[in-house]
Amino acid sequence: MKVLTTKPNLVFIPKEEKDFKRDLEKEMGKGKQVPNLGLSYIQGIKAIDENRKNSNPASLEPFIYAHDGGVSFKLMSAISKEAWYIGISKDYVHKVYFIDGDVITKSKSVIKRGIAGTLIAGPVGTIIGGMSGIGEIAEQEAYMVMETDENKIFFKCRAGTKDIFEMKFKNIFGDKAITSEEIKRQQEQELLNNI
Repeated sequence: MKVLTTKPNLVFIPKEEKDFKRDLEKEMGKGKQVPNLGLSYIQGIKAIDENRKNSNPASLEPFIYAHDGGVSFKLMSAISKEAWYIGISKDYVHKVYFIDGDVITKSKSVIKRGIAGTLIAGPVGTIIGGMSGIGEIAEQEAYMVMETDENKIFFKCRAGTKDIFEMKFKNIFGDKAITSEEIKRQQEQELLNNI
């Protein structure tokens, strides 16, 4: 795993960042950005975890880049005004897997749905939109764990995005990425083997 810590600059790209990206591309191939639909860093990368100024590492939402030989992340902190570039080779990763977290229950917004209904269908839409806002929504959090030679790197998936990230990281890491369905099948097989 390669890590570079820099201070972001809005005017120009620092030389060390250009050199780091060039070295990554030599080692892992050209990177293609993967849309981040709600993956945020939690812990596991020593250079970030040891930074005392970064009081809320969970607020670091990475830019994700898929390479032929692995994956790279760019994380930026508004708190400490630092950026981290991380390159993780496929050879360095043992496995990537997803864990289901807590189920979160949220109330639907009657007011927001009423306003949306008004904009779409006028006064009747207000009533229908408001009525559709009654009730609760249950969403499940998920976590992605990247197990490497040295440690485990943890990311949190926004509710409802786990399946998307399973597919994306399965494309990057192949058999090293284990989907939740594969984990369930393994557990069922172990249960059957113990009978």
